[in-house]
Amino acid sequence: MSNNANNLSAFQQDILKQEVEIIDRTIARIDQIQQSMKNWCITIWGGSLYLIIEHFNQSYVMILITAIIPFLFAYIDIVWKQQILKVSYRERKISDFISGFSDEKDFRILDPISMNYTDSHFKKQTSFTKAIWYKADGWFYILMIIVSVVLASLLFKQ
Repeated sequence: MSNNANNLSAFQQDILKQEVEIIDRTIARIDQIQQSMKNWCITIWGGSLYLIIEHFNQSYVMILITAIIPFLFAYIDIVWKQQILKVSYRERKISDFISGFSDEKDFRILDPISMNYTDSHFKKQTSFTKAIWYKADGWFYILMIIVSVVLASLLFKQ
């Protein structure tokens, strides 16, 4: 295995270093966005449940509708997770290239958001279904949906 970094100019090596830094900052920023989204989701969902139970005669239909809130936030969260998977894929490609484990002949030096990958392996690694269970955050939203459905069914029986 040859070290491909030795075949790059100093400028190209600096660009790759900067690209890794950009990727790391991107992942950190997306993590912040996702945490903020979870905070907003729990606030809006919990506030909606409170208002419905306190002011709308505990309408089971309206409580059931609150299950939509975490569902929508979960969808947006999955889209962000796909972005993390894309930049993580690029970071692995850079690591493989520098370590000499890559056999790519035309390695692109600047592609921090993986725009130039279109192969089936990339699509599989960054797919919507893979993003659903990335970091196992799906249970956060599923639990809120279940609570809404259970509360609605309990009120329906009354």
